[in-house]
Amino acid sequence: MNRSKSRAPAKDEAAAASNAIPIASMKAMLAASLRASPGGLPSPAATWAADPTLSRAADISSSWLNSTIRLRNASKKWREALRLESHVVDIPSFVSSARELCQEPSAVGPIWNAYGGHYFSPTQAISIDYMLKYIPSEEPARTICIAASIICASQCAAAPGHTAQPFQPTIGASPFSMEAWRKSPIDIARRVLPDLCLRHAKVVGEAKVQDATAAAATLNSSDLAIVDSPYSGVQYSRFYHVLETVAEGNVDSVSGVGRYPLLKNRPQSSFSNKGQSSKALSTLLETLAKLVRR
Repeated sequence: MNRSKSRAPAKDEAAAASNAIPIASMKAMLAASLRASPGGLPSPAATWAADPTLSRAADISSSWLNSTIRLRNASKKWREALRLESHVVDIPSFVSSARELCQEPSAVGPIWNAYGGHYFSPTQAISIDYMLKYIPSEEPARTICIAASIICASQCAAAPGHTAQPFQPTIGASPFSMEAWRKSPIDIARRVLPDLCLRHAKVVGEAKVQDATAAAATLNSSDLAIVDSPYSGVQYSRFYHVLETVAEGNVDSVSGVGRYPLLKNRPQSSFSNKGQSSKALSTLLETLAKLVRR
């Protein structure tokens, strides 16, 4: 059993997140962060501070995250989570207690009960739930905040780059779990909002969720088709189900080490089925080849 100690995952957030940031200060912080952003963004640095999109990012951050912090901090579960994470004796016991705490029913959102103590620490889980609960209803702020929440979940998840399974409290994996659980979803959201607000299409396009072969049949001979079929014999839905929950804002019952949803809610692809993939790819390529002969 791993008896290594670790500082509480929520220490930094508990110290800094109790006070909402005034919007004027937030705009100055966002402008500074953009100027220092590695690689930069499409707009010249000199125009970032004056960019109305940046001001919009500050407005969204202020109205969404400040409200989230205020309401989250007033909740009993947040206080219980902070108390638990401030008294970490050994990692296995802490993880066990975190999972037990997150079994307590929550009506705030899906993350606490489904993934708390597994992919996320209790403080992270309740934070993301409050972020999802108070996402703006109007567009484009709603889509921007959902995107920010997905990024937060991806960066905070105690998992090896995907969510097929969380790290377990073993000697080898515990340090990685604690590293992930120390991250603040609120801080990550504040950091990514300006970049998300600046990323938009100049021409309105269209996106569809559709069978690849069915979509190919609707193309014209002058269209460009990029075929990026799955390359794994394992269904992709098992790798991204946590992020799907964040995007949807809900999940049915979950089970197993990976905290998977019911099979009916996990999309299946013939391209990731060993017995079906060859035929599926051949059918797709034949459909595309017919376009050339039209």
